[in-house]
Amino acid sequence: MSRATGRPMSRATTQQDDLATLTLTALTLVTAVGMGRLFGDGRFIVPVVVTALGIHGLVWGCRRIGLGALATLPVCLGGLGLIATWTVLADTTVLGIPWVGTVKAAVDALTEANQKFGEVVAPVASDDGFILAAVLGVGLVALMADWAAFRVRSTWEAVVPAFGLFVFTSLLGADRWRWWAISGQIVAILAVICTHWARVRLNTTPWLAPPGGADRPIRAGGVAPLLSGAAVLTVLAVGAAVFVGPRLPGANDPPLIGVRDESDTGPGKRTTISPLVDIRGRLTERSQTEAFSVKASQRAYWRLTALDTFDGNIWSSNDSYQRAGRRLDRVGPRPPDSQEILQEFSVNELSSIWLPAAYQPTEIGGIDGVSYNSDSGSAISRFPTTNGLNYTVRSERPSLNRADLSSGGALTPSSLRSHLEPPPVSSRVQNLAREIVGAAGADTPFARAIALQNHLRNNFTYDINITQGHGGSALDTFLFDTKRGYCEQFAGSYAVLARLVGLPSRVAVGFTPGDFDQATGAYRVKGIHAHAWPEVFIESIGWVLFEPTPGRGAPGAEAYTGIPEAQETAGGQGDIPATTLAPAQGGGTDPPPPAATTSTTAPEAQNPPGSKPVERVLKLIAIVLIAVLLLLALWTAVVPMVRRVIRNRRRAAATTPAARVLLAWTEADEALRVTKARRRPAETLAEHARRAGGSVPAGARDALERLAGDATSASYAEILPPEVVPSALAAAEVVERAVWAEAQRSARLRRVLDPRP
Repeated sequence: MSRATGRPMSRATTQQDDLATLTLTALTLVTAVGMGRLFGDGRFIVPVVVTALGIHGLVWGCRRIGLGALATLPVCLGGLGLIATWTVLADTTVLGIPWVGTVKAAVDALTEANQKFGEVVAPVASDDGFILAAVLGVGLVALMADWAAFRVRSTWEAVVPAFGLFVFTSLLGADRWRWWAISGQIVAILAVICTHWARVRLNTTPWLAPPGGADRPIRAGGVAPLLSGAAVLTVLAVGAAVFVGPRLPGANDPPLIGVRDESDTGPGKRTTISPLVDIRGRLTERSQTEAFSVKASQRAYWRLTALDTFDGNIWSSNDSYQRAGRRLDRVGPRPPDSQEILQEFSVNELSSIWLPAAYQPTEIGGIDGVSYNSDSGSAISRFPTTNGLNYTVRSERPSLNRADLSSGGALTPSSLRSHLEPPPVSSRVQNLAREIVGAAGADTPFARAIALQNHLRNNFTYDINITQGHGGSALDTFLFDTKRGYCEQFAGSYAVLARLVGLPSRVAVGFTPGDFDQATGAYRVKGIHAHAWPEVFIESIGWVLFEPTPGRGAPGAEAYTGIPEAQETAGGQGDIPATTLAPAQGGGTDPPPPAATTSTTAPEAQNPPGSKPVERVLKLIAIVLIAVLLLLALWTAVVPMVRRVIRNRRRAAATTPAARVLLAWTEADEALRVTKARRRPAETLAEHARRAGGSVPAGARDALERLAGDATSASYAEILPPEVVPSALAAAEVVERAVWAEAQRSARLRRVLDPRP
């Protein structure tokens, strides 16, 4: 039964509506199941599938019994609430009925999910909050898609909600099942488009019912070719997605550094680009831009993170970061003789998520939302960049000497086995590693580490004007041909050679101490101070820094490396011992720099300057409002031109008198839809004109009936009298003007904003 007409819908129309509903439901299901890229387990599947089927079933039932859009909305929203409750929060109900505790549990779950959203990266654990958000999202997608398809009768708007959710999933989801998700989405969208076009064509294409009744308007002649063509298009699209897409350049390349662990589904996973990529740009440009400043009680290398995976091309990392408190966990025993380093950082133009700190950090303050990985000893901010942040760090640096390190054994903890994995390198590199330690007679882990360090420092030259990288042929070229490079080549090559001789190794990335500013008592760390160095794990000691790069020397490491402290100078004169460093505590004639305090930084410092939460929100709202107003003004100006172009093209395509008369009827019929007088599939033109005449002003009724007669003649007559065409055009213009003169304000607004006929 059609609510608008009071007459039963034809069997063909019902079948087409049901088919269109099924394809729309399939699109929502494919999108919902594709959300599996966001979750670490399958607990979400039943709730989202039940939601998709339930909401589409509800709106289909409401349409079938003739319930209007306004009445359908509360029914479906209520159904969505019940589905979400029964599938996610069933334990909070009373005999299956949602109660006060249900609402509170839902609010708490969504609040917790919102807090975690900025801290985790997919795939995440299927917590109630995330599942509840997914259920609500799928339910709203189903409701909006059905409303667009069957109430607004717009094919493209019907696929927008599901496609928007798919894009959201693609942006945040894991890489797994990517091409299957894309293929399924393409198939589902094409199915929706084809079936809905066929439905619209069934209801609008035939101006007159053909012999055999309204049940057979275009079953064989119109829909079948459309669907068969769609099937060919679908096969081609899916083939392109599955077989061509993965083979495009870079389609399957992993991120250079992923702060995540694919085997771990815990929180705190974020993917970002490797800081190694940033080093060469800062060095070769000899950047004098201040990355950050730090007041510290001791000079140190300011470390960002450590890279522990070498694939033959580049060093990278996949670490899982956990939400951290003020105290930070440490790896390995605490050395009995350690120096405490207090630091106070002010980040300016670092443009990364990492928080610089001297290794090994034990405490961090003055900033909220820090995530920490104890294995790498690195911390990250919850913000996309640390620019503008101020925070304090307390670190412990062991006072090591050669005797301490020489006593360290070769036993490697099982958790560090991956740091010993033989890298994919040539036999020349393997032989070189053995030759270096053999020639030095190195019989302990420390002796092997020092032998590798000294070989690179004594036989190679620091040079920033070389090809970037340290993998594959670049490694062989560096070690055997050019023997020239910058810190990335030295650190990466050292770590590779160390693993080849049984030393667990990784590459640390950060900055040298920087230039000491006597006026402020802070080290000003600039782009030219970017640096990379290797770290080796020695039993009973932990991770130990070595310095194979000529012209560089780490503070506090000379006792065991034999290398005095040195860094790039601000004057850019090359790698010479730094002359702008502050004296160490207890030595020299100048007073030591002020020690960093451990008090919590004021809340204002926890966000980038000028980006306090309220200011950021207000600024974002203002930008959005301005953008919306500009787009609306542009849209309002363009729509009339677009409509005029479409109308002129349709009229130009009507080259025969009959086509011009039928086009006049089509334009009048489009205007009549504003009065809700849409033509029923079983109506003749004359019947439609008589019924619709009650919805138009009296002066337009005669013109409408006359136009219906002319259109009927044009449908059957081979030759039309000359006066029929101008009469039909004039009648159509009368009907259109009369309808729009009496149209409601909302209808006129839609006419201004919608360019479609």
